[in-house]
Amino acid sequence: MLLDEQIDVEGEFWLPGLPDKKTPGNLTVDRDGTANLKLVDYVSGDWNSYFSTTNLPAGSLIPPMRIVGVAHSVGSVTLDNCYAKSLRMVFGMSTPVNYAVGRVLTGAIYEENEEMELNELQFNVEGLDDWVGVSGFTLGNSDDFSKIWVNYTAPDDINLMKTEDLSIDIVFSWQHPGWSLTQTEATVKQTALIQLKTPTPKPFSELLRIGQRVRDFVSLGIGRNVLITQMSGFLDTFGRELDDGSFHRQPLKFYFRDPRRRDSETVPIRANMLLDFAATQGSGVSHLSTWLESYTKHDGPISSFFKVFEAHSVELADRFLDLFQVAETLHKQTSSEKKMSRVDLSARVRSINEAFADDQPFAEILAEAFRRTNELSARERLERVFTDHLDFEVDEETINEVCAAIARTRAKLTHEAGANNVEVIMGHNVWEKAHALDAIIRIWLLKLSGFDNDAILASLRRKPELREALTEIFHIEDVED
Repeated sequence: MLLDEQIDVEGEFWLPGLPDKKTPGNLTVDRDGTANLKLVDYVSGDWNSYFSTTNLPAGSLIPPMRIVGVAHSVGSVTLDNCYAKSLRMVFGMSTPVNYAVGRVLTGAIYEENEEMELNELQFNVEGLDDWVGVSGFTLGNSDDFSKIWVNYTAPDDINLMKTEDLSIDIVFSWQHPGWSLTQTEATVKQTALIQLKTPTPKPFSELLRIGQRVRDFVSLGIGRNVLITQMSGFLDTFGRELDDGSFHRQPLKFYFRDPRRRDSETVPIRANMLLDFAATQGSGVSHLSTWLESYTKHDGPISSFFKVFEAHSVELADRFLDLFQVAETLHKQTSSEKKMSRVDLSARVRSINEAFADDQPFAEILAEAFRRTNELSARERLERVFTDHLDFEVDEETINEVCAAIARTRAKLTHEAGANNVEVIMGHNVWEKAHALDAIIRIWLLKLSGFDNDAILASLRRKPELREALTEIFHIEDVED
């Protein structure tokens, strides 16, 4: 995730259940979410006791653990998946110990193995405000500009999906301007947030997994991998009662490093984003719900696609090979097609067993060979993908030629030339083929999410390199035709 500024706080830390053995230390969270804990002594304050519980030989790394504490300005903290980065033992001396921290939670202390459960998770991602395109501001001025006014009315929430146990909405928060006796400037900031709400508390890990898939839905729409920029959560029963009798929920804030690749700090302007947010609304089908269902079924290939999605820093040949693998795997997971039907294959195996009844080991080898060759080849899977998911007329001969050329390029890059051979890359037009694979996979993902052909074609028109690649490689005048 991305932070506005680094967190660097002093505090006292201890192992869950051992609050009487506090150790001073420093907690830092970099702007990319990478967290580090540096202590002045071993975390338990009692190395011999702690070392005996780990049952590890001397010199071994301490396994990942949970560390808790209280840090200045952020309050209670729970640090999960803490790995010892350095461990030096000098008899009779306090020695600093560094830990890489997988996730930082501020606002509460959880005991060892205690599950973090939430009723609500909110987060923002890069570009969300521009993609949604909803503003509560209205501006005006007098004819001579001597008077300027700004009005703000909070926009209504936008529901993206609703089931019995989960609601996903876009909600808006805003920052009130500070007032002074002499007002020379005022700032009001609106921020769009994605909100996951559930009536029954769910583990944070489950809500985070859903949230990351929603983030990828936003990434697909924006046309670039985007990262979470802030995340907080609430448990309905966790908080305190105020003097007026109302209940104030304690906000919990989360910090962690997002492994998703981010190759650019800029987000496309709204007109150049892949999919207009409005296309996700006004339909009887919940596109986000369909996306989450598809993601559950095809987590591997979809996650693989987002690892290379808009990844300009990846070598071109590597990107091409990764995209080919995504297309091939997606077909494997969405089709049960074989070269022969199960009935025909069973009949063939029976005939083999009968023909070689006196040599069963050979019969089994031959039958197993038929079973293996019953799978579609990578080229055949690619043909099915292109045939089923192109939204314009392309004759069968052209499809076959294109798939054969792409399959040959894949073989050349994989087995003969190596990933970075410039001559092979230029000779096989890997740029166009990679963009064509990219476009077809995006079409497939949009279809998996329930988008109609008009929305899909409109998305391709927003990305000239994708449109031009399809036009070039399939020898057609325009995608729109």
